[in-house]
Amino acid sequence: MRLLICFITQIASLSCAFGQVILKGEVKDERGPIPWAIISELGTNMPVFADATGKFELKLDTIQETVIEITATGYLNKQVRLCLADIKRRKISIELSAKIYDLKDIEIQGKHADALRDERSLTTSVLNSKTLELTQSANLAEGLCFQPGLRMETDCQTCGYSQIRMNGMGGSYTQILVNSRAIFPSLMSLYGLEQFPAGLIDRVEVVKGGGSVTAGVSAIAGTVNIITKAPVANDFSIGLTQQSIDGQRSDTQVNGFVQRVAKYKKSGATLLMNLRRRDHYDANQDGFSELPMIQGATLGASAFHNSSKLGSTKIQFFTINEKRQGGNKIGEAPELADQGEFRLHHMF
Repeated sequence: MRLLICFITQIASLSCAFGQVILKGEVKDERGPIPWAIISELGTNMPVFADATGKFELKLDTIQETVIEITATGYLNKQVRLCLADIKRRKISIELSAKIYDLKDIEIQGKHADALRDERSLTTSVLNSKTLELTQSANLAEGLCFQPGLRMETDCQTCGYSQIRMNGMGGSYTQILVNSRAIFPSLMSLYGLEQFPAGLIDRVEVVKGGGSVTAGVSAIAGTVNIITKAPVANDFSIGLTQQSIDGQRSDTQVNGFVQRVAKYKKSGATLLMNLRRRDHYDANQDGFSELPMIQGATLGASAFHNSSKLGSTKIQFFTINEKRQGGNKIGEAPELADQGEFRLHHMF
């Protein structure tokens, strides 16, 4: 019995001498403690975290020599070789060096995800420039005809204005946005859709429902957000669109753009233009037009400059000018018409 007790005592003393050793220390940099750093012994899978003051305790499985690794976000990883004498003599203080990141331009992309409509407060439909090209849409009004849930209608024979109907409401209840800004009044939803050329448009985002009223007081039915083209590469384009109305009248549009981008794409500029001429059309030869005469010119420009210190600076402008006359005696002074309508639009 006495021999068994002596044997157990010897085993216990060996366990104290050769068992686990607790390493105490702190992690810091030149400014002070580094909280929540990760400390681990190489060859094991039991890391520990430093506390908010950078202090930690790590159980080591070796008594002779070991290597610990310290990692922290924003700092270079560091490995420290220790022996048992160093561990027992004092606490370990480990200093990390900050990691320098050379960040380039960050591009964030998003994509649509499938979801049930009744689970979403707002839904967004996108009409891109490719669709406008495939449908040969000369202006925004023609392009929106191909957007589900919307209806374009012409409500006046004399002036020929078109409006968009969304959720059964008239055009004055739809807010027109340009680059997410409500810069046009509700009258834009009556005449402006026809005045905005397709060549200026990169995409159109349509949001239907009363929840979009946060975009403006006119957005009771929804919003139509026109995103204009932005410079992405050195390029230019010019195009001619010729349409025939019953083989009697013509609708001609000339559009084009020029864009330039500096090296590394830190700055760029785009110039866009559109010219339109449509003759009036009298379908039944009664002397009164079914479609009014339209003469229009649109000019737009945008520029940007990205500075690492000041952020991004963007400048955009466009001007829409249109002359529209319908009724009879078209081409003469408007006041001489028996029945007619004459409108001049100058928007900047």
